[in-house]
Amino acid sequence: MLSRGLAAYLVVVAAVACSRRWIPNHAVVATAAALLAAPLIFAPGQWRLRLLRPRPRRLLAGCAEGLAAAAVVLPLFLLVAWWAGRLGPSGKAPAELARLGLSGLLLVALPEEFFFRGYLQRILALLPGRRVRILGASCGAGLLLAAALFALAHLAVAWDPRALLVFFPGLVFGWLYARRRSVAGPAVFHAACNLSLVWCPTLL
Repeated sequence: MLSRGLAAYLVVVAAVACSRRWIPNHAVVATAAALLAAPLIFAPGQWRLRLLRPRPRRLLAGCAEGLAAAAVVLPLFLLVAWWAGRLGPSGKAPAELARLGLSGLLLVALPEEFFFRGYLQRILALLPGRRVRILGASCGAGLLLAAALFALAHLAVAWDPRALLVFFPGLVFGWLYARRRSVAGPAVFHAACNLSLVWCPTLL
């Protein structure tokens, strides 16, 4: 299983790097397609069924927890950005912000969380080692490794060491996934994090 997960990860990173170089205008769609397809290609048959099985209760609870996490974390993030002099008006109309939020959820946050949490973190959770319970979530080395691989993959988007800072929100994404075993929570919070950068685009 670990070898399959590593192979899927390398394929995704290669797809991201190649799409950014050769089809930059369609890189977001190509990346989303790779993130969604890789688990279905590399996962064993029974895992594919688990990945695609609908769980309405987990979906609703996960969305609520993702929104709650955004309500707690993002005001603190924006406060720090304001203190650092990096916060400013977005200059975008509400309709444009809604479009960015929806596209960010469907084309960025959901595919990334489907791969990195729903597939990769689930595989890495099979690693032996001590686990601790944090606010209702069972956390172990798999969560840390998934967040680290998530951060490293961002170097394929832009070769900038500051991209590795996404390791820290990646920990929250992983914790949200560990609570419900659903990508709904991390996807909602992930999309909210990305949208918050509209107000501080020069922070990273």
